[in-house]
Amino acid sequence: MKSDNSVKHSLELLSKRWRIDPEVYDLHLSKRSDVVDTVVEVNKVIFHIPTLADERQGRLPLIDDIEIIAKKMGYVSKAEFIS
Repeated sequence: MKSDNSVKHSLELLSKRWRIDPEVYDLHLSKRSDVVDTVVEVNKVIFHIPTLADERQGRLPLIDDIEIIAKKMGYVSKAEFIS
């Protein structure tokens, strides 16, 4: 699947500069069987948050996270990084 390859490629690029916890790596590659979808509504916006079955919560990237990662990886803008 193309998106799986894109995610894997992105994780490989990130792991060149940062240590990625194997649990996080597997989570993003859908290799975990203990992840459930938790739906949270905030101001009429629905978020789907991956939550581990043992109730540890995943984390959604925030705008600041995206800016920091894009800059560290040498992208000119957030839009370029996201695309």
